[in-house]
Amino acid sequence: MPPTHRVPGRTRRAALWTAATGVALAVAVAATAPASTATAAGSGPADRGSERVEYFTGPGAHPRHTEVPAAAPLSARERAEIKGDGDVVPIVRAGPTGSKLDVVFVGDGYTAGEQEDFHADVRAKWSKISAVEPYASYHSLFNVWAVDAVSRQSGVSGDPAADVVKDTALGSGFFCDGIERLLCVDTHKVEAYATKAADPDLVIVLSNSAKYGGAGYNDITSPSGYDGIATASSDNAQSDQVAVHETGRSLGKLADEYWYDEYGDH
Repeated sequence: MPPTHRVPGRTRRAALWTAATGVALAVAVAATAPASTATAAGSGPADRGSERVEYFTGPGAHPRHTEVPAAAPLSARERAEIKGDGDVVPIVRAGPTGSKLDVVFVGDGYTAGEQEDFHADVRAKWSKISAVEPYASYHSLFNVWAVDAVSRQSGVSGDPAADVVKDTALGSGFFCDGIERLLCVDTHKVEAYATKAADPDLVIVLSNSAKYGGAGYNDITSPSGYDGIATASSDNAQSDQVAVHETGRSLGKLADEYWYDEYGDH
């Protein structure tokens, strides 16, 4: 449904996505199976004590949902650190921000010396995401930006085991809420980094890991205009489809389409 409030870029995005969205994306992102989603339009990370997330236990598994504790508001020190970080690198420039959808990737678990690796990972991930319809047919609608969030340590928490803890810019971690494949982030930090790019419409956190996992924060509406945050591991081939699925939910506002032998289409 169209939003009841106006945010810069929202009208533009709605018009462009109306042109781009179709049955093809509904099938591509939802071939995995049943789930129900609750919406909280107008509510951001700071508005509630928990955040609803979607995740997959493994490739081809049905999506599941859970509530995880919301991130604490940023401290003055954290805000100062983020203010001095976050270079924005253009990956794809299809045209002026005012007439395009702006996809923003924020990296986590990449040290200062690994930012070029992050840029390469963004290019590889976007290549796979944009091969899916209708991204493929409407690739000229999208600008893509990479925001460099410099982490003190390489990799992310929970990889490979639950007792692994890494000091990263966004706090990425598997075993979120005790669920191994659920890859959570600090959504306040994501907001602070993502808004360094011009008018973000879609935000994807790329965590430096080869482990399968991800998450969809699909109930978040950012004050800056984007709906939802998708997380995915950078170097797992199957995590590409997690990102596609979650962007279909957040940007496309799509539900799942699936088949039951006893019920037929749903």
